[in-house]
Amino acid sequence: MAIVKIFSGEHCNAEEVAIGVTTKQKLIRIEARLLNETSTKFNVASDKLLRAMHEPSSVMDKISRNRLKYIAYLRRTLAEIIIDDKQLLHGFEAHLLPETIPHILKVCIIANTEYRIEVASKHENISEKAAAKSIQKSDNIR
Repeated sequence: MAIVKIFSGEHCNAEEVAIGVTTKQKLIRIEARLLNETSTKFNVASDKLLRAMHEPSSVMDKISRNRLKYIAYLRRTLAEIIIDDKQLLHGFEAHLLPETIPHILKVCIIANTEYRIEVASKHENISEKAAAKSIQKSDNIR
């Protein structure tokens, strides 16, 4: 197996799936490596790189173009990392992989809304209404 990319909705137990696939297939997780190497190579704080991937663009991003620059840095580093096979990328970072690479297994993990609300309310100790609102907000961002 070459490269696996996993993207999921919040509260769908995707992390457990990623861990299981990594263990069973003997894959290497590369999310942390991607952030660390990009941060070091381009002298950009990891939190700025994470915000560029996870948050919607703001008015300031449109003016400064920092978000686009950070995404380009991440893509460049990722291109160097994925030369090796047997790797797994889980999360927003998975969208940075070029669609033209044929040996990537693309996986989307999602559960029905009721299940996700139940899991969110238990794990975060919040009401079902608050959990539904949190999940809706997360889905809109994704």
